[in-house]
Amino acid sequence: MHFTPRLLPLLFLLLTLQLQAQKINPTQIDKLVNSNLEGIMPGLAVGIVKDGQIVYEQYLGYANLEHEVKIDERTRFNIASNAKQFTALCILKLIEQGKINLDDDFRKYLPNVHSNIQDKITISHLITHTSGIRDYCDLLGLQGKTWWKHFIDNGDAIELLEAQRDLNFKPGTEYLYSNSNYILLAEIVKEVTRQDFSDFAKTLFEDLEMPNTNFHTLYGEVTPN
Repeated sequence: MHFTPRLLPLLFLLLTLQLQAQKINPTQIDKLVNSNLEGIMPGLAVGIVKDGQIVYEQYLGYANLEHEVKIDERTRFNIASNAKQFTALCILKLIEQGKINLDDDFRKYLPNVHSNIQDKITISHLITHTSGIRDYCDLLGLQGKTWWKHFIDNGDAIELLEAQRDLNFKPGTEYLYSNSNYILLAEIVKEVTRQDFSDFAKTLFEDLEMPNTNFHTLYGEVTPN
């Protein structure tokens, strides 16, 4: 999921609060979330969940400045890399179904990526950012390119990764955050299920009763609300 500044809020706030429900002071939280919002400006939706129940809910600011569309309970946010947990969940679903294993070398499914590397690079390495595979955003930066101006879909990243001959380190020996890992995981889901990744994820979201959540196939796609 990638950021679309003209159509989505510029600010997404994730609050993790270790509070007991009876100690939550809505006035104090209102003061916190309102502290940087004045006039017509990008906004946010804030929710605090305690034991599965929403104990605080607030919507502030605008989703679209040009048309002065306010954020409300229907507003859909681009959550960017927070979406990685759902990509991992799709992989775990396939493991649960017996279709793949965490210890599988990912090239069992994508043989053209790093085919020259002798070390095993597992699906577990991809999930935990210990694969050593370079971040495609960094690779574009080394070419003097801004990633979001050149990225259309996962195929662009895969083409770039297929041209790489080296890793940053031996798989499993270090940790280094890399967006490429999760591009590869999404492509593994596509390869194993013979479905577009977004279609497979949609069934998972439906099972979780999250009908308004989805992955975009094309960066920059316009989404209702």
